[in-house]
Amino acid sequence: MGRREAVRFYTEEPFYLVLLAFPVLVTIFLFGSSLSALWRSDFIKLTDKGFSFRIGYRARTVRWSDVKQFRFERPSDSMYASVGWDHQDDAFNGNPIWEGSKLEGKRTTTLDSDIGWGWQGGSEEVSATLEEWRRRYSDR
Repeated sequence: MGRREAVRFYTEEPFYLVLLAFPVLVTIFLFGSSLSALWRSDFIKLTDKGFSFRIGYRARTVRWSDVKQFRFERPSDSMYASVGWDHQDDAFNGNPIWEGSKLEGKRTTTLDSDIGWGWQGGSEEVSATLEEWRRRYSDR
């Protein structure tokens, strides 16, 4: 089948054109979704000033001095333990990012803020690592 016959075939029968285009469009969509997932993956980054994390499209940076303690707790609506922290008593003073933050979800734990569950190593290990870094660098 030559090029002219193929063009005539698909213009005379639009149904076959849709059948041809659908798998191509699905493949392009799936490729784009996988690239987006690679670029927008979840992470926790530790520095001497604090830590940053991104979960989905929620990103935040927290100073070590704003954290009273890290701990893990199982939310009331989940079977997995969540890693989180309690704020220092004065964490809201001079740090406008905490005031009226809409990034906080519904309260299902007694944690002031959390980074969720599903991190490599488990909630206990991630919480212990974050607490170790907080103790090491919060006095700076």
